[in-house]
Amino acid sequence: YISALSGVSSEQVEAAEIDGANATQTFWRITFPLLKTIMVYTLLTSMIGGLQMFDIPFLYHKDPEKVSDDLKTVAVYIYEYFHDVTSPKMGYAGAASVILFIITLILGCIAFYITRDKDEIAKKKQRKKNAQQAKRQNKQFGGLSI
Repeated sequence: YISALSGVSSEQVEAAEIDGANATQTFWRITFPLLKTIMVYTLLTSMIGGLQMFDIPFLYHKDPEKVSDDLKTVAVYIYEYFHDVTSPKMGYAGAASVILFIITLILGCIAFYITRDKDEIAKKKQRKKNAQQAKRQNKQFGGLSI
């Protein structure tokens, strides 16, 4: 976040102050949109790291009498199913891995959808509408432009 904040152009902030924007407006209209990509990246990597966390829950389960099963993560279940001494259940481990991938994919898509640039989408729709309108006007004169 610090490197992203240092990347915010001081000229843009100064121009906003000259135009009469207060600190809140400057943050929400200039700084926050410029930090959005870094925030999405941090959110996604943290989410993936949290879903695939293995080491801390596994260390708590070294002594199974002290900790209950509700603290296990999906990664610990996958490890236990795959490395079961009596009868390894590789099918369960594989299915749990696929489910973990699907959950990560869905949460990533939701994060991208929530943080999308609504202004850019509106501009794209307007360009498409203008192009269709120009196409209709060209057809009106038999394809000849005046």
